[in-house]
Order: sequence, then C-alpha cells, then structure tokens
Amino acid sequence: EELAQEASDLSFLNSSEKKKVISMFDNLIEKFGISSSHINFLSFLIKKGIAYHHAGLLPSLKEIIEQLFTTGLIKMIFTTETFALGINMPAKCVIFDDLIKFYGRYIRFLKTRDFYQMAGRAGRRNIDKEGFVIVRVNPHKIDLSSLEKIIYGEYEPIRSQLNSCYATILNLYKVMGEKILNFYPLSFHFYKSNPYEKKEILGLLKRKISLLKNLDYILDKGNFSWKAELSSRVYSFELPIGEMFSAKYLDSLSEKELFILISSLCYEPRKGEKKSKLNKKIRKIKKEADKFIKYIHRIERKMRIYPLSKKFYFHLAEASWMWFEGIRFNKLNKFCNMDEGEIVRYFRMTIQVFREISSSHAISKELREKVINCIKRINRDVVDAEKQLSQEM
Repeated sequence: EELAQEASDLSFLNSSEKKKVISMFDNLIEKFGISSSHINFLSFLIKKGIAYHHAGLLPSLKEIIEQLFTTGLIKMIFTTETFALGINMPAKCVIFDDLIKFYGRYIRFLKTRDFYQMAGRAGRRNIDKEGFVIVRVNPHKIDLSSLEKIIYGEYEPIRSQLNSCYATILNLYKVMGEKILNFYPLSFHFYKSNPYEKKEILGLLKRKISLLKNLDYILDKGNFSWKAELSSRVYSFELPIGEMFSAKYLDSLSEKELFILISSLCYEPRKGEKKSKLNKKIRKIKKEADKFIKYIHRIERKMRIYPLSKKFYFHLAEASWMWFEGIRFNKLNKFCNMDEGEIVRYFRMTIQVFREISSSHAISKELREKVINCIKRINRDVVDAEKQLSQEM
C-alpha cells in the first residue's frame, strides 16, 4: 500500500479507460455489497491504472482487483507473492522490490524456485514477444553471491511434507490397525530420506500411537472411543477438541462461547502481536482452555512428541463475540488489530472446524444443534464464501 501511495502521482489511463475502470469498479463494489476501509484509497488509485493486492483485503475485494487486472485497465499492481502463486495473472513486466521472504518461522532470501515462480509471470502469452524481470538490489541488504544463487542457482529439491497428525494416524489405524507402520516405506518421505530421518519419523509415529492408546483414543483390540471418532475428523486440532469433548466441556458451552473457543483455537498471532483485553466471560473460557492445553502439552513433552498441539490464542475473541452478536463487519476493527481479509479467513476456518465437528457421530444431538446454529449465525455477509462464489462477475 505504501508503494502504491508513492506511485499515485503517476497516471497510466486515458480519459476513456479511466471512465471504464471507474464504472466497472463501482458496479462490482455495489454488486458484492462490499464495505471496506480500502475502497476509497483503491478507487483513487484505480482511476490512475494502479492497484494493490494482499491477504489483508476482503476476498471479494481481491477478486475485483484480479478481474480489473485481467481486463488490462490496471497497468501497475503492487502485490505480495499470493498474487503470483496459484492463479494465472501474467504481466508484461515483474519488478521485485526485495528478495526476502518469511518462511514460516524465519525470514531468509528467496529460494530459486520461488523467485522463478513469481518471475515467470512476466510475458503474456499471445500478447508479448518477451517478458521483463527487474530486481531492485540494495547492496547493503544482499551480497552478490546470494543474489547469484537466487537467480542462477539450481532449484531446491522437492521435500516430502508427510503429515503425521493425529487425525491422519487415527484414520489409517481404523483401516490398517497395528499394520499402520507398514505404510511408511511406501511414502515419498521414506524414498527421499536418509536412515536417520527414517528412524526419526518412525519413532514419532510410534510415540503418537502410544499417546493415543494411553489417552484412550485407541482402545483394546483396536477399537475407537467416541472422542477418537470425533478427533479423526478434526485435522490440526485433534487433541484439544477430543479432550474437551471427553470432559463434556464442549457440551457445557453456549453457542457464542463455542464460537469464541474454536476461533481462538484456529487463530495464529503474528510475531510481536499485542494481546487484546478480554472481558470477564472470555477470561473464564481462556482459563479453562489453558488447562486443557497444558495437560496435553505435558503429556506430549513427556513422550517427546513435537511440535506440540496447537495452543489457544484469544486475540480475536472480542471480535468473535461482537460478530456473533450481529455487529456490522466494518465495525469489527474496533475490537481487534488485524486486516479485514485476515478476520474473514479465521472466521471461515472456524466454520470449517464446526462442520467437521458436526459431521461426527460422537457428539450429542444438543451439541450438534448448537454447532449448526452457530454456523448460521456467523456465516453471513463477507464471511459467507458460498454467497461470494455464487455472485458472478
């Protein structure tokens, strides 16, 4: 956004193109019923043929920007890598403002593979004879050898992303029983790993199976408990959901409290993000959630199972509370410090977890009704993905 602001003195459209792009933008905003703090600034930029695109924008607003870009009326777009990954958005010229990226836990120089994934957008098929890639190099930030490695180095080898999460293990165990470890030699991870890595992953799988047996997910003779049936459907959050279900804590919560709890389980704070102030009722939920996760982590550490199960983060709790109460989306920024698109993403993740929970035969009729009613309450306006998809451009 800052770079787009710096370029706003430029204008790439003639009067006819300007009228056309403003008309398209306004019509699409009205059609989607979008209310966003970004609209005024984007409207100012778009009439100059400029725009920006990042994960913090509402999904429907990103889609509008993408549509305008494909018409050729957006001549310059400032974007994060999400615009270049996974969607067909070619341009005549791609400019890198920097050559660093956050890779999950740390910031490092771009991998050669990622550089060419983005640079490969330069040159529109059947339009341009050639594409141009420009890299803005700051010699104080990157040395020549690192730059050469990015541009001329070999692509990084493909690495297995074998997911040995508890839900995967439970679902495999349901089919294979004690023969579950026989699947590993058939995996890509086994094919690509050295003897030490093979030993490590096999050890981790064995320890996770032991934990599931010790906590009565897997019973005698390979039978499953009810909490195992539920946890096998809830990927990434198996043990917190399973243990709260087993203790009947989920059944004790109201629909609003369920939404606050599950959205806090889904949420992943940014590094250095400040914690929000919580009201008394939310603090009570947090206190109980922390008890469950401390119990789970204590057992996982004892059995040398890492990474530990996902923690609860209540940064979004106040906003979740207000959204459940029916507040308009454009008022939510008073209750949390995050971008609009980020809020939508976590609310949609919460809805997905609710759907996974409701699909289980383990839960009571009363809990299922609470979950379904909760989905109806929160899946509205810009959060409703199906509504967005049904609206054609």
